[in-house]
Amino acid sequence: MKKITIILATIIFCWSCQIEKPNYLITDSLEFTYSNGWTGGVTLKINQNGVLNYNKYEIHGETNKATYYKDTLNNQSIDSINIFLSKLKKEKINNVYDENCQDCGMYIFRIEYPDTILESTIMGIHNIKNDLSELAKYLLKKKPNLKNRIDTCADFKTTKYLKPPPPLRPD
Repeated sequence: MKKITIILATIIFCWSCQIEKPNYLITDSLEFTYSNGWTGGVTLKINQNGVLNYNKYEIHGETNKATYYKDTLNNQSIDSINIFLSKLKKEKINNVYDENCQDCGMYIFRIEYPDTILESTIMGIHNIKNDLSELAKYLLKKKPNLKNRIDTCADFKTTKYLKPPPPLRPD
C-alpha cells in the first residue's frame, strides 16, 4: 500500500509541475492602431513570442498624454489571435475600407507574415464588419496588466496615423 501511495503521489506531483509550453504567433509581428476619431486611441505591437507593447494616447488639443505598457500574452490569447491571422492570410484583404465620414473611428493594421506583409486601414469602424474588424475588437479587449506600466515610449509604423503633428511655431 505504501508503494502505491508513493507512486501515486509522484505522478500527481509531476503532473502538477508541468510547465506550459509557450505558444508563438504565426506571424513575425502584428501592429495595430485604433483611433476613436476624436480624443485618442491605442497602438500596440505583438511580436512572435507574444510580447505586447501597448501605448494608450489621450489627445486634447495641444495637451497630449500617453501611457505605455509591456506585457506577455498567455497561450490562450495567442491561440485566439492565430485563428484570426490564419483566416486573414487566406482572404483577399483590401488596403482601405472607407465609409467617408469625418471624425470616425479607425483601425490600422500591419501584419508581417514570414512571406508577406498585410497592411490595411478601416475608416468608419462601426459600419464595416469583417475579420479585420473582429480581430481589432478582440485586440482592444486585451488590455495589458496595469502593473506592467513602463516609462519608455515605443512608436511603431502605424503610430504615425494616430499622433497629431506638433503645433506650428510662429516665426
